[in-house]
Amino acid sequence: MAADIKLEFERFRLLPTQRQLLEDGVAVRIGSRAFDILNVLALAGGELVTTRDLFDQVWPESTVDQNTLRVHVAALRAVLGHNSAGKSFVINIAGRGYQLGAEVRRLDAPDSRVMDARSPIRPIPIRVSQILGRDDTISLLASELGTRQFITVVGFGGIGKTTVALAVAERCKDLYDNIAFVDLGLLPPSSHVGQAVALAVGLTMDVDDTVPVLTALFEHTKTLIILDNCEHLISSAALFSETLFRSAPNIALLCTSREPLRASGEWVYRLKPLRVPPAGRESETAESAMSHSAVQFFVHRAKSANIDFALGETDIEAVCEICRKLDGIPLAIELAASWSDMYGVRALAANLNEIILSQGLGRRGAADRHTSLRATMKWSYGLLALPEQRLLRRLSVFAGEFSLEAAMVVGGDAEESEDRLRYALAELVQKNLVNMRSSNDQALYHLLEAPRAFARETLSAAGELDTVRRQHLLWVLDQLNQAKAAYRPAARRQWLRDHVTLLDETRGAAFWSLTEGCAPDLAIELGFRAVVLWFHFSRNFEAREFLEAVQARSATAPGRSDLEDMRLRTALGVSLMFTRAPNAEVVSNWQVVLRLADANGDSRVQMMAQCGLWLMASFRTDFGAAGLHARAFAALAQAEGSRDDIATAARLEAGIQFSLGELDRAREACNQALTASAEPDAGSGAVFFHFDLRSQILGRLSKIDWLQGRFDDALANAQLGIDAAQQSGHDLSVGFAILDGLAQLAIWLGDAPLTQKALDRFITMPEGRGLRASEAVDVMGAAALAQQGEITQAADIVARVFSQPSGLVILGRFPSLTGRFADILGEAGQFDEAVKLVGAATRWEDTERGDVMSPELMRARGRLLVVSGDTAGAAACYRDASRLAERHGSVAWQLRIAIDHLTLVRGTAEETLARRDLESVVSRLGPGDSSDLRRAAQLLAA
Repeated sequence: MAADIKLEFERFRLLPTQRQLLEDGVAVRIGSRAFDILNVLALAGGELVTTRDLFDQVWPESTVDQNTLRVHVAALRAVLGHNSAGKSFVINIAGRGYQLGAEVRRLDAPDSRVMDARSPIRPIPIRVSQILGRDDTISLLASELGTRQFITVVGFGGIGKTTVALAVAERCKDLYDNIAFVDLGLLPPSSHVGQAVALAVGLTMDVDDTVPVLTALFEHTKTLIILDNCEHLISSAALFSETLFRSAPNIALLCTSREPLRASGEWVYRLKPLRVPPAGRESETAESAMSHSAVQFFVHRAKSANIDFALGETDIEAVCEICRKLDGIPLAIELAASWSDMYGVRALAANLNEIILSQGLGRRGAADRHTSLRATMKWSYGLLALPEQRLLRRLSVFAGEFSLEAAMVVGGDAEESEDRLRYALAELVQKNLVNMRSSNDQALYHLLEAPRAFARETLSAAGELDTVRRQHLLWVLDQLNQAKAAYRPAARRQWLRDHVTLLDETRGAAFWSLTEGCAPDLAIELGFRAVVLWFHFSRNFEAREFLEAVQARSATAPGRSDLEDMRLRTALGVSLMFTRAPNAEVVSNWQVVLRLADANGDSRVQMMAQCGLWLMASFRTDFGAAGLHARAFAALAQAEGSRDDIATAARLEAGIQFSLGELDRAREACNQALTASAEPDAGSGAVFFHFDLRSQILGRLSKIDWLQGRFDDALANAQLGIDAAQQSGHDLSVGFAILDGLAQLAIWLGDAPLTQKALDRFITMPEGRGLRASEAVDVMGAAALAQQGEITQAADIVARVFSQPSGLVILGRFPSLTGRFADILGEAGQFDEAVKLVGAATRWEDTERGDVMSPELMRARGRLLVVSGDTAGAAACYRDASRLAERHGSVAWQLRIAIDHLTLVRGTAEETLARRDLESVVSRLGPGDSSDLRRAAQLLAA
């Protein structure tokens, strides 16, 4: 189109470039928006301009309503008055749009009407919003269009096909003499594509075959025809495009469709979603988030809704989650962004499906199918054949990727052949309602979020929900059995990668299993099978919530068998171990499990129950009972013959011996466990219950090393324990190795930087997921503060934590730190709190039967007696503590006791003997350093 256009209708002359309107040669005053509306209507040459086109071209970057348009149309009518027929120049076609009531001529092309073939009647719509993340795509398509001549941009509804096509046309406008845009989505299903194209280029023909006319018309001019939304008239569009491509070398075709036309000569370009931030990334910043085009687009559209919108640090995670959930689909993101001002991005992210799928959020003036995601999906769904609709509904029960075999099992029924299902699935892929990718020579499929949400609604409306959900649950049970059989401890990381999607499918099955449509026995079976998966993925709180719900529901259901009761209690027991304090409820549950397992002769469940009861007895410091359970487990392990079970039995024995202070025996049992676990067997007890076995054993060895004065060895084994846990790929094991291993050891060593480093690592990495550890982290952080001299602040934290009921759990988990916490309270003057803490943790009946932590508690009690003025009582505590520590071989405890004893008796007749005792202890220490050792050096040097 020429740069200096001049248009004339009756007494008016329109000069778009100069933005002037002349009436009988005299300039007329006209508002800016009224001029824009007149310009669009005049360029259409008296043909209808839809309301949508007016919105797109007059208000390209704004959202306005019909009232705004009517106001400016009224202003335009006032300026123009009436035409020669005595009627308004601006004619309203109710429900469709507006047209200019006069013939328009171009003065820069004499004797030519505006709808001349060189000047298309329908100008290309101006794009509404800034294009983000598509520059490479637009450049590629613009380049390929010149050589291929026939390109179809294919993608899911709302992915931005029209926007990209218009941008390509804009990029190529200087290469073509004519560009015509035809929106097939506005036409009824019986329309002929060729006639629509003819009308778009200014021709009115009542013939079926328009290709010869178009070919002749554009024989000497290069023309680009854009066919938008071809899926609506797919057969007609394919026939027309193929015929025109073969017949008219000067005409290029750029089509958009939700599925390929499958026409000869067609080059298909599948438009991908905008790039979204990957899931699972920690500490995403605004800068890194904005490097992804989906986030850029969300922020851009959110600013259109609220000019003050800014991506704040507190909203980054929510915006990234929105973009991921919406799969990078521009329409979906635009709709979400338009509601961000009302809901806030965090509430929007939490309730995305309910808000976005249900609301009509599109720009006013947009096509009906783009006013909401439901409208978009309803449009696509209505174009499907019945078998495709049925399969799409059923596939909606999958939460993530699924294989062809899974689709056959869950999506099929007895009346449908596999061949028909395969064909229907292939059609859904072609129509971009199901995505497909290849992985290890296997095709994997998944639904985008919007199609899945819509299809689930239609599944329920069709009355198929319970039937298909039951098929899905049975498929999940089969997959869980296969996952258990495939587990190999040595290949745990790969196993986790292979089964991460099964976790999401299990969640979906679990949710439905709690409804009235599912029999209670299926829910119990799912819980028993799934607890393995939940444990390996460190989702113990999630498991417990589900299993408690199953227990509550099945308690009222008639006829629950002993086998079902055993399985439910077993699964619940595993989840309770790591989410509840070791209380009577947990112990009672395992006792019932053991009784039921004995009655059923189930040795695997017997071992799990014995292990659970061993741990509960150890927490209660009932080491006699713990020993009985450990020996019962060992007998079962020997009968089973699994090396991993035998290693576990040795680990339980090591725990008993360690707690009793038999450190050499504990070390021997740890070495036996390491040897037995060097080549772990598949399907062993570790699959069911434990943290990573080698990590646990190395953590125990680290504690033994420290107590025996081998500080360097202790650090080395603590790090090896973390390494082993990381190699296992088990988050809980890594978290436990950091918190129970390295962080606790760092406090023992008095190394404040190492303590804080370990705690920071635990907090900022996902390894702590599934561990109830917030108070433990707080109180261990207090120990680090005390090491740095912040005694008052540290004591306040310790007092707060141990004033809560959960404080007793921490005493059970970290008894070796109780003495240090009591020291902190005493040094800060909180004497009463320190006395209560030591009293709560005291676990000896006399000085000859104390456990491995007793010498430290006795030392702490002695320090409190010093504060109270009872120096004789304190000295007696130190003597008893030293004697017990020597019997255990706990050189590290002896070192602390000797330091406190020498500090007490300095300047008295007992100082010389106390000094010799401290020198003797120091001489028995191995390589390494600690704050206790430095204190001893200072005392001995004084």
